[in-house]
Amino acid sequence: EKRLQSQRDSSALGDFLATRRPDLLFLSEVKMARERGDVSHCPKEEGDRRRILRAESTCLAGYECTFALGLKRAAGSAVLWRDGSAPRRLWRYLPDDLDAPPSDACDEDGRVLLTEWPSLLLLHTYSPNVGQTPESYRRRTNWDARVAEWAEHAASWASARGLAVVYMGDLNCAPQHEDVTWCRCNPKNRRGCACPLDACAQGSGATAGWMLAQHPSATDDGGFTGQNGVSPNERRGFAELLRRGGLVDAFRHHHPAPAGCPSPDPFADDTFSYRGWPGNDERDPAFAKYYRRGMRIDHALVSAALLPRVVACNILGAGESCAGAGFMGSDHAPIVLCLARGTSPRAAD
Repeated sequence: EKRLQSQRDSSALGDFLATRRPDLLFLSEVKMARERGDVSHCPKEEGDRRRILRAESTCLAGYECTFALGLKRAAGSAVLWRDGSAPRRLWRYLPDDLDAPPSDACDEDGRVLLTEWPSLLLLHTYSPNVGQTPESYRRRTNWDARVAEWAEHAASWASARGLAVVYMGDLNCAPQHEDVTWCRCNPKNRRGCACPLDACAQGSGATAGWMLAQHPSATDDGGFTGQNGVSPNERRGFAELLRRGGLVDAFRHHHPAPAGCPSPDPFADDTFSYRGWPGNDERDPAFAKYYRRGMRIDHALVSAALLPRVVACNILGAGESCAGAGFMGSDHAPIVLCLARGTSPRAAD
């Protein structure tokens, strides 16, 4: 995931595009807004428009960029595809009727981009953070239910037409305890450990997991206890999405979870797509705020029938909070999905 908010970020994005040459790139949290009624989704702020024009002539050269923007700068998404290629159809919302032509509707925050290609129905979302209020809990619960319901419908629709579904984006959920940094990152236990992984990350024993110990009274039933992204309700929502959509976690398919504690150096571990900002803790700057704890919250989910075409799925770099460890223009590290060419979900030519 990348943003176009500064010259430094856009330069890093340009280097990424020039080096990797992806066919398609989705961006979450572009933090731009549009005017009410503007169906072209042109950024309304003059400074934003100037930055995009500059980027299109420099780091985005060779790509066409399309936005999904809300009326506030809270979120927003973008998709880039190479010049000379374009999706058959594009939606900025989750359509109830996939046979109907796309309308000018848009998710209110610009969190959704859906594209149709010859063999794929490709969804990107920037899923809302669960927050820490009753209103934000309801919003995330409704979001998860709506996306899972749509994924089930899309899977049936796509299968009947010889298409596969791919769902990528910042889903703001670390679905398993292996998807968060282990207890070495706890400032009270920096010597490493030989304890079982569930004791590290799941909150048991002397090395109680920091993340799952957060917000202990978030809700009466404990459903949203834990650091945002690891609460029981969020993880149940992720599991329900996989089940109803017939989707497989492509990263975990290619990189099975470790049997014991992950890398002894969590800052060099390439299995996390996001780390908390290092902050400014005078006692130990490297462990401030979230203490650079890693979370795998950016995902590539694919129809089971597409697995024979999944050549690779990797997380690149370490994001901005681990300076010098592979910054690519964002506080998130990009997740890359590589598919063999084909005209059907199972074809791999």
